[in-house]
Amino acid sequence: MMKQLLYGSADGIAGREAGGWGIIRTTADVDPQAAEALSSLVSVSLRQTMPQFPTPDDLARRVRRFRARPVDGELACCMSVEAGPDRSGRPGNVISHCAMLPISSRRRATDWFFADGWVLPHGASEVSRAELPDGLRLGDGWSATAKWLRADPSRLPLAAHVVAASLAVIRRRWPLLLVGDDVTEAAHWLTALLWMLPGRVADMYAVYLGEDQDSMARLKPTGPHIALLGRDVDVPERLADCVVDLSDGPRHDDGWQVLRDLALQPDDVAHAVFALRDELHLRYVGARLEEPFSMEQMLEVAWFSRDGALYLGQEEVIGQLLDTVGPTVRQWPELVALASAVGRPGAVPTTPTTPSTASTPDAGAPYDFLQDTPPAPEPPRSQGEELVDEALRAAARLGSVDDVAQRLLSPDAEADPGRRADLWSVAAAASWVTPEPQVLVEALRRHHDADERAVRAVASRVRARHGDSPLLKGILGGQPCQ
Repeated sequence: MMKQLLYGSADGIAGREAGGWGIIRTTADVDPQAAEALSSLVSVSLRQTMPQFPTPDDLARRVRRFRARPVDGELACCMSVEAGPDRSGRPGNVISHCAMLPISSRRRATDWFFADGWVLPHGASEVSRAELPDGLRLGDGWSATAKWLRADPSRLPLAAHVVAASLAVIRRRWPLLLVGDDVTEAAHWLTALLWMLPGRVADMYAVYLGEDQDSMARLKPTGPHIALLGRDVDVPERLADCVVDLSDGPRHDDGWQVLRDLALQPDDVAHAVFALRDELHLRYVGARLEEPFSMEQMLEVAWFSRDGALYLGQEEVIGQLLDTVGPTVRQWPELVALASAVGRPGAVPTTPTTPSTASTPDAGAPYDFLQDTPPAPEPPRSQGEELVDEALRAAARLGSVDDVAQRLLSPDAEADPGRRADLWSVAAAASWVTPEPQVLVEALRRHHDADERAVRAVASRVRARHGDSPLLKGILGGQPCQ
Protein backbone atom coordinates (compact mmCIF):
# COMPACT_ATOMS: atom_id res chain seq x y z
CA MET A 1 0.00 0.00 0.00
CA MET A 2 1.21 3.50 -0.82
CA LYS A 3 2.40 5.59 2.15
CA GLN A 4 0.05 8.57 2.44
CA LEU A 5 -1.12 11.26 4.81
CA LEU A 6 -3.73 14.01 4.90
CA TYR A 7 -2.78 17.33 6.52
CA GLY A 8 -4.96 20.34 7.36
CA SER A 9 -7.06 21.96 10.07
CA ALA A 10 -9.60 19.59 11.62
CA ASP A 11 -11.00 18.04 14.79
CA GLY A 12 -10.04 14.59 15.97
CA ILE A 13 -6.32 14.78 15.20
CA ALA A 14 -4.53 12.00 17.07
CA GLY A 15 -2.76 13.19 20.18
CA ARG A 16 -4.73 16.45 20.46
CA GLU A 17 -7.60 17.34 22.74
CA ALA A 18 -8.70 20.22 20.50
CA GLY A 19 -8.78 20.76 16.78
CA GLY A 20 -6.15 22.59 14.78
CA TRP A 21 -3.51 22.11 12.12
CA GLY A 22 -1.79 18.77 11.83
CA ILE A 23 -1.81 15.31 10.28
CA ILE A 24 -5.47 14.34 10.08
CA ARG A 25 -4.87 10.72 9.13
CA THR A 26 -2.25 8.44 7.62
CA THR A 27 -1.98 4.98 6.16
CA ALA A 28 -0.73 2.38 8.62
CA ASP A 29 2.72 2.07 7.04
CA VAL A 30 3.76 5.73 7.46
CA ASP A 31 6.78 5.76 9.78
CA PRO A 32 8.10 8.93 11.47
CA GLN A 33 10.69 9.50 8.73
CA ALA A 34 8.09 9.29 5.95
CA ALA A 35 5.69 11.49 7.92
CA GLU A 36 8.39 14.13 8.34
CA ALA A 37 9.37 14.04 4.65
CA LEU A 38 5.76 14.33 3.50
CA SER A 39 4.75 16.97 6.06
CA SER A 40 7.60 19.19 4.90
CA LEU A 41 5.75 19.61 1.58
CA VAL A 42 2.34 20.66 2.92
CA SER A 43 0.86 24.15 2.59
CA VAL A 44 -1.10 26.04 5.25
CA SER A 45 -2.00 29.04 3.12
CA LEU A 46 -3.45 29.37 -0.37
CA ARG A 47 -5.27 32.07 -2.27
CA GLN A 48 -9.00 31.69 -1.56
CA THR A 49 -11.24 31.79 -4.65
CA MET A 50 -14.35 29.77 -3.80
CA PRO A 51 -17.79 31.35 -3.17
CA GLN A 52 -19.75 30.42 -0.04
CA PHE A 53 -21.66 27.70 -1.89
CA PRO A 54 -19.34 26.45 -4.67
CA THR A 55 -20.63 24.42 -7.58
CA PRO A 56 -18.81 21.31 -8.86
CA ASP A 57 -17.34 23.47 -11.64
CA ASP A 58 -16.10 25.98 -9.04
CA LEU A 59 -14.44 23.21 -7.05
CA ALA A 60 -12.74 21.88 -10.17
CA ARG A 61 -11.12 25.30 -10.65
CA ARG A 62 -9.76 25.57 -7.12
CA VAL A 63 -6.26 26.89 -6.57
CA ARG A 64 -3.79 24.00 -6.34
CA ARG A 65 -0.19 23.70 -5.31
CA PHE A 66 1.94 20.65 -6.14
CA ARG A 67 5.29 19.80 -4.62
CA ALA A 68 7.55 16.82 -5.27
CA ARG A 69 11.01 16.01 -3.96
CA PRO A 70 13.21 12.90 -4.23
CA VAL A 71 13.76 11.25 -0.84
CA ASP A 72 15.92 8.14 -0.40
CA GLY A 73 15.06 6.56 -3.74
CA GLU A 74 11.38 7.51 -3.64
CA LEU A 75 9.40 10.57 -4.65
CA ALA A 76 7.63 12.50 -1.90
CA CYS A 77 4.65 14.30 -3.49
CA CYS A 78 2.02 16.60 -2.09
CA MET A 79 -1.09 18.15 -3.63
CA SER A 80 -2.57 21.08 -1.67
CA VAL A 81 -5.90 22.74 -2.37
CA GLU A 82 -8.09 25.39 -0.74
CA ALA A 83 -10.69 23.70 1.46
CA GLY A 84 -13.01 26.51 2.59
CA PRO A 85 -13.91 27.11 6.26
CA ASP A 86 -12.49 24.79 8.92
CA ARG A 87 -14.37 23.08 11.75
CA SER A 88 -14.58 26.37 13.72
CA GLY A 89 -15.98 28.31 10.74
CA ARG A 90 -12.78 30.19 10.00
CA PRO A 91 -12.10 30.54 6.25
CA GLY A 92 -8.79 29.68 4.65
CA ASN A 93 -8.38 25.99 5.44
CA VAL A 94 -5.96 24.12 3.15
CA ILE A 95 -5.94 20.36 2.69
CA SER A 96 -2.73 18.61 1.62
CA HIS A 97 -2.76 15.01 0.39
CA CYS A 98 0.79 13.64 0.37
CA ALA A 99 2.18 10.31 -0.80
CA MET A 100 5.47 8.48 -1.22
CA LEU A 101 5.58 7.38 -4.87
CA PRO A 102 7.91 5.14 -6.88
CA ILE A 103 10.54 6.63 -9.15
CA SER A 104 10.35 5.04 -12.60
CA SER A 105 11.85 5.58 -16.02
CA ARG A 106 8.27 5.74 -17.35
CA ARG A 107 7.30 8.62 -15.06
CA ARG A 108 8.36 12.16 -14.36
CA ALA A 109 7.58 13.92 -11.09
CA THR A 110 5.01 16.24 -12.67
CA ASP A 111 3.17 13.34 -14.30
CA TRP A 112 1.76 12.73 -10.80
CA PHE A 113 0.09 16.15 -10.87
CA PHE A 114 -2.42 14.59 -13.28
CA ALA A 115 -2.94 11.34 -11.34
CA ASP A 116 -6.40 10.15 -10.32
CA GLY A 117 -7.10 9.72 -6.63
CA TRP A 118 -5.90 12.92 -4.97
CA VAL A 119 -8.12 13.55 -1.93
CA LEU A 120 -9.35 17.14 -2.20
CA PRO A 121 -12.32 17.73 0.14
CA HIS A 122 -13.94 21.12 0.61
CA GLY A 123 -15.64 22.24 3.80
CA ALA A 124 -15.33 20.96 7.36
CA SER A 125 -17.77 18.07 6.95
CA GLU A 126 -16.03 16.70 3.84
CA VAL A 127 -12.65 17.07 5.54
CA SER A 128 -13.86 15.10 8.58
CA ARG A 129 -15.15 12.27 6.37
CA ALA A 130 -12.20 12.16 3.93
CA GLU A 131 -10.50 8.78 3.59
CA LEU A 132 -7.19 7.98 1.96
CA PRO A 133 -7.37 5.79 -1.16
CA ASP A 134 -5.44 2.58 -1.72
CA GLY A 135 -3.18 4.53 -4.03
CA LEU A 136 -2.96 7.01 -6.89
CA ARG A 137 -3.64 5.91 -10.46
CA LEU A 138 -1.52 7.16 -13.31
CA GLY A 139 -1.33 6.13 -16.91
CA ASP A 140 1.71 6.39 -19.14
CA GLY A 141 3.23 9.79 -18.42
CA TRP A 142 4.75 10.54 -21.81
CA SER A 143 1.63 9.40 -23.64
CA ALA A 144 -0.48 12.00 -21.83
CA THR A 145 2.10 14.72 -22.47
CA ALA A 146 2.37 13.92 -26.17
CA LYS A 147 -1.42 13.86 -26.52
CA TRP A 148 -1.65 17.29 -24.88
CA LEU A 149 1.05 18.71 -27.14
CA ARG A 150 -0.67 17.39 -30.26
CA ALA A 151 -4.06 18.81 -29.25
CA ASP A 152 -3.03 22.35 -30.24
CA PRO A 153 -0.59 22.90 -33.15
CA SER A 154 0.82 26.01 -31.45
CA ARG A 155 2.04 23.99 -28.47
CA LEU A 156 4.86 22.14 -30.21
CA PRO A 157 6.93 25.22 -31.15
CA LEU A 158 6.20 26.74 -27.74
CA ALA A 159 7.32 23.52 -26.01
CA ALA A 160 10.58 23.68 -27.96
CA HIS A 161 11.02 27.27 -26.79
CA VAL A 162 10.34 26.39 -23.13
CA VAL A 163 12.80 23.49 -23.27
CA ALA A 164 15.53 25.54 -24.98
CA ALA A 165 15.14 28.50 -22.61
CA SER A 166 14.97 26.27 -19.54
CA LEU A 167 18.05 24.28 -20.48
CA ALA A 168 19.97 27.52 -20.92
CA VAL A 169 19.36 28.00 -17.18
CA ILE A 170 19.97 24.38 -16.16
CA ARG A 171 23.26 24.24 -18.05
CA ARG A 172 24.52 27.09 -15.87
CA ARG A 173 23.80 24.96 -12.79
CA TRP A 174 21.17 27.31 -11.44
CA PRO A 175 17.66 26.69 -10.11
CA LEU A 176 15.00 27.12 -12.78
CA LEU A 177 12.20 29.58 -12.01
CA LEU A 178 9.22 29.39 -14.34
CA VAL A 179 6.67 32.21 -14.23
CA GLY A 180 3.12 31.51 -15.36
CA ASP A 181 -0.55 32.16 -14.65
CA ASP A 182 -2.10 28.70 -14.88
CA VAL A 183 -0.71 25.89 -12.72
CA THR A 184 -2.25 23.05 -14.76
CA GLU A 185 -0.94 24.37 -18.07
CA ALA A 186 2.47 25.02 -16.55
CA ALA A 187 2.54 21.43 -15.27
CA HIS A 188 2.18 20.27 -18.89
CA TRP A 189 5.06 22.48 -20.06
CA LEU A 190 7.27 21.33 -17.20
CA THR A 191 6.44 17.68 -17.85
CA ALA A 192 7.50 18.09 -21.48
CA LEU A 193 10.77 19.62 -20.28
CA LEU A 194 11.45 16.83 -17.78
CA TRP A 195 10.94 14.19 -20.48
CA MET A 196 13.61 15.88 -22.57
CA LEU A 197 16.09 15.38 -19.71
CA PRO A 198 17.73 12.01 -19.08
CA GLY A 199 15.76 10.22 -16.40
CA ARG A 200 18.65 10.30 -13.97
CA VAL A 201 18.86 14.09 -14.28
CA ALA A 202 15.11 14.73 -14.15
CA ASP A 203 14.74 12.57 -11.04
CA MET A 204 17.18 14.73 -9.09
CA TYR A 205 15.08 17.88 -9.25
CA ALA A 206 12.58 18.93 -6.64
CA VAL A 207 9.51 20.50 -8.26
CA TYR A 208 7.31 23.21 -6.76
CA LEU A 209 4.23 24.26 -8.76
CA GLY A 210 1.99 27.19 -7.90
CA GLU A 211 4.17 29.04 -5.40
CA ASP A 212 3.49 32.61 -4.29
CA GLN A 213 5.53 35.19 -2.39
CA ASP A 214 4.55 33.87 1.04
CA SER A 215 4.96 30.20 0.20
CA MET A 216 8.43 30.71 -1.28
CA ALA A 217 9.49 32.53 1.88
CA ARG A 218 8.24 29.60 3.97
CA LEU A 219 9.64 26.93 1.66
CA LYS A 220 13.17 28.36 1.26
CA PRO A 221 14.10 25.71 -1.32
CA THR A 222 17.67 24.48 -1.57
CA GLY A 223 19.42 22.05 -3.88
CA PRO A 224 18.45 21.43 -7.51
CA HIS A 225 14.88 22.58 -7.99
CA ILE A 226 12.37 23.93 -10.48
CA ALA A 227 9.65 26.25 -9.21
CA LEU A 228 6.59 27.63 -10.95
CA LEU A 229 5.99 31.09 -9.51
CA GLY A 230 3.02 33.40 -9.69
CA ARG A 231 3.60 36.88 -11.01
CA ASP A 232 3.39 38.29 -7.49
CA VAL A 233 6.70 36.71 -6.50
CA ASP A 234 9.53 39.20 -6.20
CA VAL A 235 12.49 37.33 -7.66
CA PRO A 236 15.81 38.61 -6.26
CA GLU A 237 17.90 40.42 -8.82
CA ARG A 238 20.69 37.88 -8.43
CA LEU A 239 18.28 35.19 -9.70
CA ALA A 240 16.85 37.21 -12.59
CA ASP A 241 18.68 35.08 -15.18
CA CYS A 242 17.05 31.95 -13.72
CA VAL A 243 13.57 33.05 -14.86
CA VAL A 244 11.71 31.67 -17.89
CA ASP A 245 8.33 33.36 -18.51
CA LEU A 246 5.87 30.85 -19.96
CA SER A 247 3.90 33.65 -21.62
CA ASP A 248 6.85 34.52 -23.87
CA GLY A 249 6.39 32.69 -27.13
CA PRO A 250 9.16 31.59 -29.48
CA ARG A 251 10.73 34.45 -31.39
CA HIS A 252 12.99 32.32 -33.56
CA ASP A 253 13.75 28.68 -34.26
CA ASP A 254 14.60 27.25 -30.84
CA GLY A 255 15.66 23.90 -32.26
CA TRP A 256 14.52 20.76 -30.47
CA GLN A 257 12.97 19.26 -33.60
CA VAL A 258 13.37 15.90 -31.87
CA LEU A 259 10.74 16.96 -29.30
CA ARG A 260 8.23 17.63 -32.08
CA ASP A 261 9.11 14.32 -33.76
CA LEU A 262 8.67 12.32 -30.55
CA ALA A 263 5.29 13.90 -29.84
CA LEU A 264 3.98 12.40 -33.09
CA GLN A 265 5.27 8.87 -32.46
CA PRO A 266 3.54 5.84 -30.93
CA ASP A 267 4.33 5.33 -27.25
CA ASP A 268 6.53 2.28 -27.78
CA VAL A 269 8.75 4.16 -30.25
CA ALA A 270 9.10 7.16 -27.94
CA HIS A 271 9.97 5.02 -24.92
CA ALA A 272 12.57 3.06 -26.89
CA VAL A 273 14.19 6.38 -27.83
CA PHE A 274 14.09 7.58 -24.22
CA ALA A 275 15.62 4.31 -23.01
CA LEU A 276 18.57 4.57 -25.42
CA ARG A 277 19.02 8.25 -24.56
CA ASP A 278 19.26 7.34 -20.87
CA GLU A 279 21.79 4.61 -21.67
CA LEU A 280 23.93 7.09 -23.64
CA HIS A 281 23.76 9.56 -20.76
CA LEU A 282 24.81 6.93 -18.22
CA ARG A 283 27.69 5.91 -20.50
CA TYR A 284 28.86 9.52 -20.85
CA VAL A 285 28.64 10.24 -17.13
CA GLY A 286 30.22 6.95 -16.11
CA ALA A 287 33.21 7.61 -18.36
CA ARG A 288 33.51 11.09 -16.78
CA LEU A 289 33.77 12.67 -20.22
CA GLU A 290 33.94 16.43 -20.55
CA GLU A 291 33.72 16.70 -24.30
CA PRO A 292 30.70 18.07 -26.16
CA PHE A 293 27.63 15.82 -26.00
CA SER A 294 24.55 17.78 -25.00
CA MET A 295 21.25 16.41 -23.72
CA GLU A 296 19.65 17.35 -27.04
CA GLN A 297 22.39 15.51 -28.95
CA MET A 298 21.90 12.41 -26.79
CA LEU A 299 18.23 12.41 -27.69
CA GLU A 300 18.98 13.01 -31.38
CA VAL A 301 21.41 10.07 -31.49
CA ALA A 302 18.77 7.86 -29.86
CA TRP A 303 16.13 9.15 -32.31
CA PHE A 304 18.19 8.44 -35.43
CA SER A 305 19.28 5.06 -34.01
CA ARG A 306 15.73 3.74 -33.52
CA ASP A 307 14.44 0.76 -35.46
CA GLY A 308 13.09 1.77 -38.86
CA ALA A 309 14.68 5.23 -38.83
CA LEU A 310 14.79 6.92 -42.24
CA TYR A 311 17.88 8.92 -43.20
CA LEU A 312 16.75 10.24 -46.59
CA GLY A 313 16.72 14.04 -46.33
CA GLN A 314 18.40 13.94 -42.91
CA GLU A 315 21.99 13.74 -44.14
CA GLU A 316 22.77 17.36 -43.32
CA VAL A 317 21.27 17.19 -39.82
CA ILE A 318 23.08 13.95 -39.00
CA GLY A 319 26.31 15.33 -40.45
CA GLN A 320 26.09 18.38 -38.22
CA LEU A 321 25.44 16.12 -35.25
CA LEU A 322 28.52 14.02 -36.04
CA ASP A 323 30.66 17.14 -36.46
CA THR A 324 29.71 18.69 -33.12
CA VAL A 325 29.99 15.80 -30.65
CA GLY A 326 33.28 15.01 -28.97
CA PRO A 327 35.87 12.63 -30.46
CA THR A 328 35.31 9.83 -27.95
CA VAL A 329 31.55 9.90 -28.40
CA ARG A 330 32.04 10.05 -32.16
CA GLN A 331 33.55 6.54 -32.02
CA TRP A 332 30.67 4.94 -30.15
CA PRO A 333 28.88 2.28 -32.23
CA GLU A 334 25.67 4.27 -32.56
CA LEU A 335 27.45 7.27 -34.09
CA VAL A 336 29.69 5.14 -36.30
CA ALA A 337 26.53 3.48 -37.63
CA LEU A 338 24.97 6.88 -38.33
CA ALA A 339 28.11 8.02 -40.14
CA SER A 340 28.05 4.92 -42.31
CA ALA A 341 24.32 5.34 -43.03
CA VAL A 342 24.81 8.84 -44.47
CA GLY A 343 28.01 7.99 -46.34
CA ARG A 344 30.53 9.39 -43.85
CA PRO A 345 32.47 6.33 -42.68
CA GLY A 346 35.93 6.62 -41.19
CA ALA A 347 35.66 6.30 -37.43
CA VAL A 348 36.51 2.96 -35.88
CA PRO A 349 33.78 1.90 -33.49
CA THR A 350 34.70 1.31 -29.88
CA THR A 351 32.74 -0.87 -27.53
CA PRO A 352 32.02 1.29 -24.51
CA THR A 353 31.03 -0.46 -21.33
CA THR A 354 28.14 0.90 -19.35
CA PRO A 355 29.44 1.37 -15.81
CA SER A 356 27.66 0.04 -12.78
CA THR A 357 25.72 2.42 -10.60
CA ALA A 358 28.46 2.19 -7.98
CA SER A 359 31.07 3.58 -10.36
CA THR A 360 29.04 6.55 -11.53
CA PRO A 361 28.92 9.97 -9.88
CA ASP A 362 26.50 10.35 -7.02
CA ALA A 363 22.97 10.91 -8.31
CA GLY A 364 22.50 13.48 -5.58
CA ALA A 365 25.16 15.77 -7.03
CA PRO A 366 23.71 16.83 -10.39
CA TYR A 367 25.75 19.97 -10.82
CA ASP A 368 28.82 17.82 -11.47
CA PHE A 369 27.61 16.87 -14.91
CA LEU A 370 24.65 18.98 -15.99
CA GLN A 371 26.90 21.21 -18.07
CA ASP A 372 26.39 20.23 -21.72
CA THR A 373 29.89 21.22 -22.74
CA PRO A 374 32.99 22.06 -20.73
CA PRO A 375 33.07 25.78 -19.90
CA ALA A 376 35.56 27.81 -21.90
CA PRO A 377 38.67 28.85 -19.97
CA GLU A 378 38.12 32.25 -18.42
CA PRO A 379 40.63 35.03 -19.11
CA PRO A 380 42.79 36.15 -16.19
CA ARG A 381 40.84 38.48 -13.93
CA SER A 382 42.17 41.58 -12.24
CA GLN A 383 42.09 42.01 -8.49
CA GLY A 384 39.57 44.81 -8.98
CA GLU A 385 37.20 42.47 -10.83
CA GLU A 386 37.57 39.86 -8.11
CA LEU A 387 36.77 42.42 -5.42
CA VAL A 388 33.65 43.54 -7.27
CA ASP A 389 32.42 39.94 -7.64
CA GLU A 390 33.04 39.28 -3.95
CA ALA A 391 31.23 42.50 -3.05
CA LEU A 392 28.16 41.47 -5.07
CA ARG A 393 28.01 38.07 -3.39
CA ALA A 394 28.48 39.66 0.04
CA ALA A 395 25.77 42.26 -0.65
CA ALA A 396 23.35 39.46 -1.53
CA ARG A 397 24.07 37.74 1.78
CA LEU A 398 23.76 40.96 3.79
CA GLY A 399 20.49 41.94 2.15
CA SER A 400 21.21 45.69 2.44
CA VAL A 401 24.34 47.80 2.09
CA ASP A 402 22.82 51.18 2.91
CA ASP A 403 24.50 51.40 6.32
CA VAL A 404 27.68 49.49 5.59
CA ALA A 405 29.96 52.31 6.82
CA GLN A 406 28.11 52.61 10.13
CA ARG A 407 28.10 48.85 10.73
CA LEU A 408 31.78 48.56 9.84
CA LEU A 409 33.40 51.67 11.33
CA SER A 410 31.47 52.48 14.50
CA PRO A 411 32.88 51.38 17.91
CA ASP A 412 29.96 48.96 18.37
CA ALA A 413 30.44 47.48 14.88
CA GLU A 414 29.28 44.06 13.72
CA ALA A 415 30.60 41.34 16.03
CA ASP A 416 29.87 38.30 13.85
CA PRO A 417 33.08 37.46 11.91
CA GLY A 418 31.20 36.20 8.84
CA ARG A 419 29.02 39.28 8.49
CA ARG A 420 32.01 41.50 9.26
CA ALA A 421 33.90 39.84 6.39
CA ASP A 422 30.95 40.51 4.10
CA LEU A 423 30.93 44.17 5.17
CA TRP A 424 34.62 44.53 4.31
CA SER A 425 33.97 42.91 0.91
CA VAL A 426 31.24 45.45 0.18
CA ALA A 427 33.39 48.32 1.48
CA ALA A 428 36.15 47.35 -0.96
CA ALA A 429 33.88 48.26 -3.89
CA ALA A 430 31.65 50.89 -2.23
CA SER A 431 32.78 54.31 -3.41
CA TRP A 432 30.90 56.04 -0.59
CA VAL A 433 32.97 54.36 2.15
CA THR A 434 35.73 56.98 2.56
CA PRO A 435 36.10 57.63 6.32
CA GLU A 436 38.63 59.94 7.95
CA PRO A 437 42.03 58.20 8.19
CA GLN A 438 41.83 57.96 12.00
CA VAL A 439 38.38 56.31 11.79
CA LEU A 440 39.72 53.69 9.39
CA VAL A 441 42.72 52.98 11.61
CA GLU A 442 40.51 52.58 14.69
CA ALA A 443 38.32 50.13 12.81
CA LEU A 444 41.37 48.10 11.79
CA ARG A 445 42.54 47.91 15.40
CA ARG A 446 39.23 46.26 16.23
CA HIS A 447 39.19 44.05 13.11
CA HIS A 448 42.47 42.16 12.96
CA ASP A 449 40.90 39.66 10.52
CA ALA A 450 40.01 42.23 7.84
CA ASP A 451 40.83 41.21 4.26
CA GLU A 452 44.03 43.02 3.28
CA ARG A 453 42.83 43.60 -0.29
CA ALA A 454 39.64 45.25 0.93
CA VAL A 455 41.52 47.37 3.45
CA ARG A 456 43.94 48.62 0.82
CA ALA A 457 41.07 49.42 -1.59
CA VAL A 458 39.34 51.52 1.09
CA ALA A 459 42.60 53.17 2.15
CA SER A 460 43.35 54.16 -1.46
CA ARG A 461 40.00 55.95 -1.71
CA VAL A 462 40.57 57.62 1.68
CA ARG A 463 43.93 58.97 0.50
CA ALA A 464 42.37 60.24 -2.73
CA ARG A 465 39.70 62.11 -0.75
CA HIS A 466 41.61 63.24 2.35
CA GLY A 467 45.17 63.39 1.05
CA ASP A 468 48.33 61.65 2.23
CA SER A 469 48.47 60.79 5.90
CA PRO A 470 51.09 59.03 8.05
CA LEU A 471 48.24 56.84 9.26
CA LEU A 472 47.56 55.64 5.74
CA LYS A 473 51.16 54.97 4.79
CA GLY A 474 51.34 51.99 7.07
CA ILE A 475 48.18 50.53 5.57
CA LEU A 476 49.12 51.11 1.95
CA GLY A 477 52.63 49.94 2.66
CA GLY A 478 51.27 46.66 3.92
CA GLN A 479 52.04 47.30 7.59
CA PRO A 480 49.45 46.40 10.23
CA CYS A 481 47.93 49.12 12.39
CA GLN A 482 49.24 48.94 15.95
